[in-house]
Amino acid sequence: MPDIPNEIQSLADAYSAKIKDLTNSYMENCLQLHKDGPPSPELAEPTTLSWPLYPWWNIFLIGPIQYVGPPHVGPFMPSKIISHKNRAFMVACVWRNPGPIGWSLGSPSACQVMNGRKFQINFEVVDLTNVSGGPDLEKVEDTFHNAPDCLQCYVREIKNFPEPDQGRPNLYNLYATIDITEAEQPMAGFATWVLDLDSEPHWMWFPRVRPEWQYDQPAQFMVYKR
Repeated sequence: MPDIPNEIQSLADAYSAKIKDLTNSYMENCLQLHKDGPPSPELAEPTTLSWPLYPWWNIFLIGPIQYVGPPHVGPFMPSKIISHKNRAFMVACVWRNPGPIGWSLGSPSACQVMNGRKFQINFEVVDLTNVSGGPDLEKVEDTFHNAPDCLQCYVREIKNFPEPDQGRPNLYNLYATIDITEAEQPMAGFATWVLDLDSEPHWMWFPRVRPEWQYDQPAQFMVYKR
């Protein structure tokens, strides 16, 4: 088991609880949309086999997160600028849809259909500074839990990174891929959503940027020599 500080695990648990609450609201909204039926078609509007679209599963990342001091001074910011002496972490969450497949009442959920399947999450790191592969994070090997537990989150440490030269920090991209390792249900994917926890204060003419979800891009961070 990875050695995870209690502060980091507590933060991961808090985000997990928030995502579960959002899932309940999402399900209620989708079931109501399905009951109401699709809107009237318009010119060039695509049609789908189900309304609304039914995703079976997804994987997303939260972080990087680093613990740099007591709670009253942070403690989780900034997180994407990491000293090679500090510990930093990523959270990967796998979500399965707990709603009935196609939003049709009486159908099993994707969460139920995928129960018991073994899967693997890989954390691929690319060293942008040296244009090479970076030290990958410890992979996850696990089994999907029984429904209704549709969300499983894992904390992994960003470690074993080479000490950069003074004045020349290393910039990295981190990707997460997931693969069901059983031939009976071949499915795979990669994380397209990343929750960036760092905020940018307002300065000059630039507006303040709060922690936000970023789409279709990797988690990016830098490691410098302190």
